[in-house]
Amino acid sequence: MAGRLVKSSARAVAALVCAAPILLGTASAAHADPPVTKVYYDCKNGAWSTCFYYNSNGQGATGGFGSSIEDLIGNYYYCGLGVAECLDEYAFTDGSGNGDAIKNNAASVTDGFYDSSQYVYYNSDYQGPDQAITPNDGNPTNLNSTLKNEDASLWAVPDD
Repeated sequence: MAGRLVKSSARAVAALVCAAPILLGTASAAHADPPVTKVYYDCKNGAWSTCFYYNSNGQGATGGFGSSIEDLIGNYYYCGLGVAECLDEYAFTDGSGNGDAIKNNAASVTDGFYDSSQYVYYNSDYQGPDQAITPNDGNPTNLNSTLKNEDASLWAVPDD
């Protein structure tokens, strides 16, 4: 009887060891891509100070902000219910590019602030190459070749 118990236990342990990579792989895959909710800020209603455009020369879909944004992808947060991370993704609205993420998809920017310059950065957290976007009465500034479709953060700097 003891011999049978050892064999049965050994089989059970072997089955668990073989199944573990499958179970762990499933758990990892569930957290690879967080659930995404699109968040739209339409510039065309005039409520936002800095407006990103999907195309050059202020054309295409828009996405606007009224302050510095350290990561233009959006906000990650705890979802609960077994999902550790969700994302409210900043997305373009109303035109060519509608629904696409603003991060790494903008070609031009308008600075609507009256007394501050904006800086668009290549990396999140205001890092890497940047381009100053100065107040210009609503006229769009095309992003340079380094930043076009490579925009990751926005820094609003008040002028003195």
